[in-house]
Formats: sequence, structure tokens, C-alpha cells
Amino acid sequence: MKIIKPGNEILIKKPVQFTCRNCDCIFEATVNEYTSGTIYHTCICPCCGKQVITKNE
Repeated sequence: MKIIKPGNEILIKKPVQFTCRNCDCIFEATVNEYTSGTIYHTCICPCCGKQVITKNE
């Protein structure tokens, strides 16, 4: 494979902020802590353990 233009590593490692609708916890997760899809990011709330979904920006 030949890279024409390398990507921006900072964008890949950028943390994502989540707000839990169950317990109102606001937390930030790193790329290793959340799952990323085409439209949404999902993560488990560190306080109540419920799945939290936020829009992928």
C-alpha cells in the first residue's frame, strides 16, 4: 500500500465527550474506551454502567 497523504493522528486519538441520560454523568472517553460507528459513538457510563450514545461529529 502506498500512502499519498498521511492522516492526522490527533483526530484519530481525539477524546469524545458523553452525557449519560440515565444518571446525568458527563465523561470523556479516549479512542480505546468507546466504539465508533459511522453516525454514533457508544460507551459504557463509568457511574451507572448503562450504554451511552453520542453523535459522531
